[in-house]
Amino acid sequence: MIYGMGIDIVRIARLSSWVGNKKKIQRFFDPREAAYILARNRQSYQIQTIASYFAVKESFGKAIGSGLRYFALRDVAVVRDNLGRPTLQLSESARSLVAHIPHCRFHISISHHEKSAVACTIIEGS
Repeated sequence: MIYGMGIDIVRIARLSSWVGNKKKIQRFFDPREAAYILARNRQSYQIQTIASYFAVKESFGKAIGSGLRYFALRDVAVVRDNLGRPTLQLSESARSLVAHIPHCRFHISISHHEKSAVACTIIEGS
């Protein structure tokens, strides 16, 4: 059963000042995300990743129906599996927002192009 779905689009240029700003990246992104972003070896890769991951956090907020209230952005993390597929992992405080959903699973999709990044989050449970 689908419990929620959210989609978000971010203009990449809006976050261009975040590139190379380690303090800002560590403030808004989980440590695993921050390490992945900061390891990107080209500025264009870094800004696309920042915008994409930010869109995931916003799409998660829309999927739970609260927007960006009730959780910190760094409590919702995009983590890649061995094949590079993005998955969503939540901190304990963010997980409490979906604790009422039995067997809760997340499906995310991320894409970007020259000027925009988009993300979709689907929350599924049994």
